[in-house]
Amino acid sequence: MTDNMDNAEFTAGVWTEVECTEECYNQFVQEPIFDEDHAQFFLCREDGTRKPVRMSTVVFRQYGSEDWEDDIMYGCVEAQALGDGQEEPIPVKIYNLGTPADELVQVIKQDANGTLFTVNYDDGNIEVPAAQKTDEGFLITHEQVVIGDPIEITFNPTNGKAFTMHIEVPNIGLTIRDGEGKAVTGNLELSFEDVMTYTYSFKGNEHDDRFLISFNNDKKIYLYIQSDSHTLSIRNKKDKMAKVGETASEGKLALLLEGIPNAVIKHGNERWRIKVEG
Repeated sequence: MTDNMDNAEFTAGVWTEVECTEECYNQFVQEPIFDEDHAQFFLCREDGTRKPVRMSTVVFRQYGSEDWEDDIMYGCVEAQALGDGQEEPIPVKIYNLGTPADELVQVIKQDANGTLFTVNYDDGNIEVPAAQKTDEGFLITHEQVVIGDPIEITFNPTNGKAFTMHIEVPNIGLTIRDGEGKAVTGNLELSFEDVMTYTYSFKGNEHDDRFLISFNNDKKIYLYIQSDSHTLSIRNKKDKMAKVGETASEGKLALLLEGIPNAVIKHGNERWRIKVEG
């Protein structure tokens, strides 16, 4: 992992990299959280050399500072492996937060109304501009989760400059996206070519594990229920919930619609009224 930064003060063709194991990752955070017990630094050169180096041969500075130190500090940090002679290898940016990665961001509750999460950070305070702060944590709306844009968290450390990290929360429930990956809902009048580019994805939990499709004005009504294998069990509501098959929990919308041109998909308070015309 390297980082784009102003490299004017450093030696061209020589840089620092760091590899982090899975212990450095939080399932909701895009960036790895540094843990010296689960990370390895490398001194790299443009001739293909990639030499592992000990922590004792790496120096650190607060991002934006000019002073290097032997001991790592908390916050957003630049780490530089020591080069040969007068070499100044390009550093790598890391996040040393003093919190185990799996504890940094935790989702407390997620339902059709939104997602409530906490951020555990003791070296200052945090801001989440896109979320509503509550007594229990930070709340983002269901619509924000469906759109899928990363949520920015600004960390304001006691010492050092503020920095930003990003979280992504997977949507619980049903998401339908167009050919460009944009989440859609409501009335959808699609050509055959369009519907072939649309996708669906359903991720359930113990509180939300199903959705319904009414085909051709209720001539056929199927309930799709998430199973333990993360496939969807298809049940016929007009035949005492008899099982009629299974399908994948994500895939092409056209396959979910079984080639039927008129359908209404219902999930909670959401509706997709779909009409496909040649």
